[in-house]
Parts: sequence; structure tokens; C-alpha cells
Amino acid sequence: MSSKQYIVLKEFADKDNFAKKYKKGEILPAGFSEERLANIVKLGLAEEKADVVSDIDMSKNAYDIIKQIAVFNDVEKLKQYLQVEQSTEKPRQTVIRAIEERLANIVKE
Repeated sequence: MSSKQYIVLKEFADKDNFAKKYKKGEILPAGFSEERLANIVKLGLAEEKADVVSDIDMSKNAYDIIKQIAVFNDVEKLKQYLQVEQSTEKPRQTVIRAIEERLANIVKE
């Protein structure tokens, strides 16, 4: 078992229980073997959780921003980032969806 935390990047079903779904932005529960975690990461379904993000650099590309959003916990700042992104000349819909999904996940936690 690993002491590291892994965050889900793409929704997927548990290989041993297809009814169990891991949703984007969730932290994988403890108990996965190193081999299984390596396979999940290799498939692009999850990645090792980064250190706590205190601010999101919205000038980066959408992929990098979405990775930061996935581990960001400040609801008020997320709402501000959402407003800023929505008000840009060319809002990035993937970034907007990622912020909205993260806000929904934080409320559930």
C-alpha cells in the first residue's frame, strides 16, 4: 500500500466492483497496491496528488490549470476564478467545467 495520495483525472469503474465509480477530482481511497496504482497512473486515470495549491495561475494552459483546480479547496477563490474565466474574451469551457465540478465536489466533501 502507498502512503501517497492520488487524484482521479478521468472517471473510471473499479476493476473488482464495476458499480463503484471513481469520479474526476476525487482522492483514491487507501488500499490500492503499488502495482495497481502504477497501472491507474499509466492509463492516465489518476496522478499523484501535488502539494496544496494556494493560488491558481490562470495564465497557464488549460491542462495545467485543470490539474491545479483538482486539488484546490478555497471555494471563494474558485468562484472568483470562475468569474474571471467567464468574463474573458475567449473563455475556456474546459476550465469553466473543471471549476464548476470542483466546486460541486467540495460541497459534497
